[in-house]
Amino acid sequence: MSINYDDSFTKNECIEFDFDEWMALNRRDPEAFEARRQALVEQVIETAPQTMQRRLRGLMFEIDAERAKAKTPLQACMNISSLMWERFDALRLHMNILTHPEKLSEAEKTQLYGSTKEERAVVLPFKARPKAE
Repeated sequence: MSINYDDSFTKNECIEFDFDEWMALNRRDPEAFEARRQALVEQVIETAPQTMQRRLRGLMFEIDAERAKAKTPLQACMNISSLMWERFDALRLHMNILTHPEKLSEAEKTQLYGSTKEERAVVLPFKARPKAE
């Protein structure tokens, strides 16, 4: 379990990962698997730029929460996949705003900005109370 960087400016990571080894460890000792998984995740986060680390830890918190609330590993995988696609769709939407704001559909505008003012709330008029003298 190591992360190696080449000498390039972009720090291209090369993570050695043996799926069969991880699968065997999970079957043999799930607690050791989880400890090793968390250590590797933390190692990867530590190698990220300082400005991204908080965000990455937040993302891992969300992923771990999805795993914890799922009843099965398959459900956890599906929930995490949905989370990924939600984030991807939000990124796509923001890229569309930057490149072609005039082409946003009404559904995309609603997704971005919420409903129109008229649909958000009804403002009720109230009469002012008479001032006590």
